[in-house]
Amino acid sequence: MIHAPLLLLPTYRRLIALAALFSAVVNSPVHADESLAFPLKLSEASEEGSARQRWLDKPVQRSVPIDEVESLAGWETRGVGKIELIAERARFGKHALRFSAPMWNREFFEHRTGPKLFGTTGGATQAVRLFAQPQDWSAFNRLSVWIYVHDTGRRTYNVSLLFTCLGVPERTTEPFAAFNANSLKPGAWHRIVWEIPYLKRDRVTEFIVHIETSGYDSDARGDLVVDVDQIELQQVEADKWQGWAIERDRIALSQIGYAPHARKVALMNPNEEARFEVVDAETGESVLIRPISTTAVKKTGRFAALDFSDLRKPGAYFLRAGSIRSDAFAVADSFWRPALIKALNFFYCERCGVDIAGVHNACHHDLTAEDGGETKPIFGGWHDAADFSQLTGNTAEAAYAMLEMAGQLRLRDTDHELRQRIEEECRVGLDWLRKTIFASGKRVHFVEIRHFSDGVPKTGDERKGTVGPHAQLNFICAATLARAASYFQPIDPDYAQVLRETALRDWQSGVSTSPDPRTVALTELSWSVLAGIQLERLTGDPAFRTAAVERAHYAIECQERTFPEGVPLTGYFYSKPDRQRISQPDHMCHDEAALLAFAALCSSYPSHPDWMRWYSAAAIYAEFFLSRGADYMAPFQYLPNGVYRKSDITALSDEKDRIDQLEQLEAGTRLTDGYYLRALPIWTSPWARGGTGIQMSRTVALSAAAGLANDLGAQQLARWQIEWVFGRNPFTTSFMYGVGHYQPMHSHRQGELIGSLPVGIDCMGGDEPFWPGGTNHTNKEIWVVPVARFIWSMASLALPAYIEGSSERTLTFIDKAGGHATAVDPDATGHFRCSLPAGEYVVRAGDDEWETPLVSGRNYRFDMRAGCGWKARLSVSGGDGSGKTRRLQLSVTGRGRHSISLHFFNARCDQARREITLESESTVEWEIEVIDPAQPWVAVVIPEGNADLRLSAIGK
Repeated sequence: MIHAPLLLLPTYRRLIALAALFSAVVNSPVHADESLAFPLKLSEASEEGSARQRWLDKPVQRSVPIDEVESLAGWETRGVGKIELIAERARFGKHALRFSAPMWNREFFEHRTGPKLFGTTGGATQAVRLFAQPQDWSAFNRLSVWIYVHDTGRRTYNVSLLFTCLGVPERTTEPFAAFNANSLKPGAWHRIVWEIPYLKRDRVTEFIVHIETSGYDSDARGDLVVDVDQIELQQVEADKWQGWAIERDRIALSQIGYAPHARKVALMNPNEEARFEVVDAETGESVLIRPISTTAVKKTGRFAALDFSDLRKPGAYFLRAGSIRSDAFAVADSFWRPALIKALNFFYCERCGVDIAGVHNACHHDLTAEDGGETKPIFGGWHDAADFSQLTGNTAEAAYAMLEMAGQLRLRDTDHELRQRIEEECRVGLDWLRKTIFASGKRVHFVEIRHFSDGVPKTGDERKGTVGPHAQLNFICAATLARAASYFQPIDPDYAQVLRETALRDWQSGVSTSPDPRTVALTELSWSVLAGIQLERLTGDPAFRTAAVERAHYAIECQERTFPEGVPLTGYFYSKPDRQRISQPDHMCHDEAALLAFAALCSSYPSHPDWMRWYSAAAIYAEFFLSRGADYMAPFQYLPNGVYRKSDITALSDEKDRIDQLEQLEAGTRLTDGYYLRALPIWTSPWARGGTGIQMSRTVALSAAAGLANDLGAQQLARWQIEWVFGRNPFTTSFMYGVGHYQPMHSHRQGELIGSLPVGIDCMGGDEPFWPGGTNHTNKEIWVVPVARFIWSMASLALPAYIEGSSERTLTFIDKAGGHATAVDPDATGHFRCSLPAGEYVVRAGDDEWETPLVSGRNYRFDMRAGCGWKARLSVSGGDGSGKTRRLQLSVTGRGRHSISLHFFNARCDQARREITLESESTVEWEIEVIDPAQPWVAVVIPEGNADLRLSAIGK
């Protein structure tokens, strides 16, 4: 029930829709059976709250027709399409333009004849409105076109709009003048609106309607036919499309919500408002009033911060600051669950080879691959993006992410239905990995397919997968399949055995193809480490540990651990151990692999002599690259893309590339004369752009480091990244389709899929986020990579900490921030287990007390025997100074006798191991000497030999 005062607001229609969305978000965990019925469909409330509906509802300040389509004057076709003037279906006036083409241009596909038009494999055709003289559209910022799609039995329909302007610079950072209208319903007129303020449009020579001749879904028939009418330019109040400043009159926050215990800080542009309120969406009542604080950041500008962290009561809310209201959000322990379910729905809809209602029929049964006389059918798995292509590495990584999430749910014995659904989806990827390896150990790398095929071999429309030796793919698959074999062993041992055998074959092929780890890339090294660890866990064979440790040595050699030429950041990686090229991802990033490898090494081999090397590699990356780099992008704390050397760019031989990249470099943050920091990549290709995959990869990496270091601050930084994706960004938009205030995506084959994420946030010549209304590839193109890494992140960030151990007495865990106490009784054997939200805790058992932080998603084991309770705090004096001496002080309160060991990277001291007897508060001090002042130092204190209670410090 909506509170009456809300209905009186001018924006009542939107608020009603949002209130319905609030209810769906909050209640979805209760109605899990409904939520897991795939494929998901958008609710009416969600459609009402979408950006597309908001665009259509905008007042038009003025307009002028480009073509009222009352004649064919000025029109022509390119490709196999035909145009005619029709009178039976005019939206305006007396006529409309009918544009038709065969679904399949077989001649183009077989012989590659004719022009290769935008975004096609299999051909395309265009209806073009030519202008006798170039037109100046600068006074207008939106195109509006009416499109009618005829029903052919196809599941999805799309039409692209383009225009050509003279004088557009030829550079990688120039945006495309293209808009892809997806998921058009046949038998109805659609008004397509495209805001174009970001595009050069002063000398426009042609307007284009573009359809792709991409083949037949199996039930389709006839030709593709669209009717076009009333093409006009409009002037509207355009959405924000670039920059760090918040969208005007909007509040940026996490539209999927927050855990009750989480920190909650929304952002908006500063104005005269001094206070804001939290409003209950069900009653319309204000439940919290707090002051607004203002902050200024050199790079990003001035912002108002709205901190409502003390809102802990579960429910549905929005924020109000004067006349400005936020989007919906929920406060709930499982606030993340609806978005995770939608992410799984995206993978379900991307399945290849099976019928997906409303998306496509059983498809691509004529895909094959060959090696050494062996031919395999390779349909199955998941389509990779907006087209139908498939990539082995992306499939394996997605399956690994699902295994991590399912494993966390199994350990906590919670949400069995969701876990089973994850297992089912994971098997789709695992089964494809099983079928795409050959007897030789070679694998299918990539299947490029952007069209519907007839499913029948040798009819001319089939594609073959690329096959060859590829050690990196073998190691990724070996790690994933071994992890899966361990996971499925208790529930399906026969399946686990098949996975095990394939994992071993992948490992052998990877080692044979890449026997010398000194010369290979960091990603391959990292996955070979993970594969070795997983295979040792699976088989018990210590030879895998030996190989993993050896390869880890070279992975660490890829890390920069000094501050070169006074650069204040370090810890980032080079592409290979030779350290010739700094790793600077464009749209694809694998940094999570290295951090997962270091974390897995530390947890698997805690007594190994290299433990501190592994631990410090993760700690330095998290603190001195990600955390300190994100400070430059405050208050969003957006994780940086990379450190760039100017000399690498000035050495480029191609003058055009050199000029283009130098311009992008100098738009970044200058660290020294020779080094710059970029929030977003320096683009080297106009076809591979988008930063969300990078951001999500580094969120997984940061989450791994936070769990390893037991660092609540690092975990909060990781949460900021998830919040950015779901609305806490300058555009106040959710990047996941179907969640919150979402936008259309580029999905030209399968239609818009609930739960999809795009390749991601873009930038142009500067170093600030760019997110226009256009829906072109690749930045707006849906992709499995960021969705998989969202699932991966949730395995660490969404679920509570899991604690088990031994105790003779009842334990009470007290949340220091909220004061909430949780009592846990051990069983008859003295074993206890529980799950708790992240936070700082005091643990009491009788007269003993312990203090420890608990981070989300981590699994702890505590020995809480009588007489060993203590509270400890580690501090450093000497700070980040120029001298070599630091003083570490460990303040300890407790009783009884305790052992303490101190471990270092880049430091040394006397008496690293201490034995102390406590009766009250004591202080243990170490004077440490930094070995190399040009590198960070790391210290770890481990009490009682229990690494789960460790305390750490880092500095320079």
